[in-house]
Amino acid sequence: MPLQASIGKHRYSATQCYNLPQDQLRVANLLDLITPDQGGTDGNLMLSLDKIRWGIVDEKLYQALQRFQQRQFGSSDGHVEPGERTIRKLEDLAFAQNPTKTADPTTNTPDQPDFKLPTPTDMPNPTNPILDWAGKGFGHLKLPGIDDRTDPGVCDC
Repeated sequence: MPLQASIGKHRYSATQCYNLPQDQLRVANLLDLITPDQGGTDGNLMLSLDKIRWGIVDEKLYQALQRFQQRQFGSSDGHVEPGERTIRKLEDLAFAQNPTKTADPTTNTPDQPDFKLPTPTDMPNPTNPILDWAGKGFGHLKLPGIDDRTDPGVCDC
């Protein structure tokens, strides 16, 4: 999702930008996806933010943004404008693939459960009476007191 408005401070921290909360969170998230050697925060910024408020940039986000700009461009203006070079560079670095790092397909990550495909012996018994009526609708259920009705005005589902 692109930035809707600028975040940070203009005029060497004299004036706050629009600093919409969702834009501040977007930039903080992008900085967290970037390694420190490229000016990012490597996953340490989002959890350390004090208070995201409309119109006021979080001071830790502002400092992280300045470090990023200094590292990437050799200078810092302290703000991010929609579609301009800082946000483009943040997105490029955050979403870049590392071609030298390849995952081992045989290793499970801690979050990845080991799924096994069902075999015919794992499948339910097809002669099970519950499976016999499943999917046929309620008309095939013989419920005492309900199926004994003879009133034509009652729907016979």
